[in-house]
Amino acid sequence: MRIFLTIFLAFVSICASGAEIDMAYSVNNYWSDWERASGVGIYGQCSGFSLSYYGDQYWNWFFRFQIQNYTIPTKEAMKSYRKNDQWIVYYGTVEYYVTDKHPTIEACMKAAGITGFIPGEGYEYLGHRVKRTANATIKIKPYKKFPQVYNIYFDGVGLAIDLRSVSWHSNK
Repeated sequence: MRIFLTIFLAFVSICASGAEIDMAYSVNNYWSDWERASGVGIYGQCSGFSLSYYGDQYWNWFFRFQIQNYTIPTKEAMKSYRKNDQWIVYYGTVEYYVTDKHPTIEACMKAAGITGFIPGEGYEYLGHRVKRTANATIKIKPYKKFPQVYNIYFDGVGLAIDLRSVSWHSNK
């Protein structure tokens, strides 16, 4: 049964254009309020996905992450996580962009919160964009069917992504 579930989730993906997701960020261990990020494109699977903005295609992303050695917890382990109010912890990498005006992800988030992190209208005035890659700790809130809330920690900040309003689907 576990092998079947692993194979099934390997084919489950998230692909939503124009989705509304909630995001929050953490700087200096202080979490912001949740903010609605409208019009976001989400492409990927449970083990990692990319975010793009407004009608952009999946290859024109502004943030993406990938969990290394992703495994699905057993039903018993998931029950234990929920009972003990613990999140499932993974490790992986993130890729994101910074600008000349805000050369670190912390500077982007401090300057404008989620809107400083997500490129949008007027983003070009912030200067040349540079891609950064970092190691990350990815925590997923225990779930029943599919992951819904991710907390991703990298380069001294945290990014929370709530996908409860987005549907996962099979690629079959």
